[in-house]
Amino acid sequence: MRPLPSILLISSLLLFACGDREEGQVFTNHPEKPGVTVQSEVDAEIKELAKGKDPDDAKASAAYDLARLRLERRGSTIEMSLIDALRTGDDWGVRLGCIEVLQSVGTRQCLSLIHI
Repeated sequence: MRPLPSILLISSLLLFACGDREEGQVFTNHPEKPGVTVQSEVDAEIKELAKGKDPDDAKASAAYDLARLRLERRGSTIEMSLIDALRTGDDWGVRLGCIEVLQSVGTRQCLSLIHI
């Protein structure tokens, strides 16, 4: 019985898969599109969170879920945008959506930044 080669193979695959990521980095950065700022995309996705208010509206709920997913994929880099929308937003749907996204991507630092 020679389990050593399989252990080496698994170890090398794990190292290869994790090797191009910086330590502590959970999400990859999205490259910017020419002529469009990332911040304007984030702001538009945050506004889409308002559509999640009516659970009986399937189309609006799908738009909400898609916006939340896109925001979560951006990772903790958008934490301040979410906190700003949470602080200044007057739409409860947007505020609730920001809280849900922060539950997924927020760091410990965001707890000290939220003063609502």
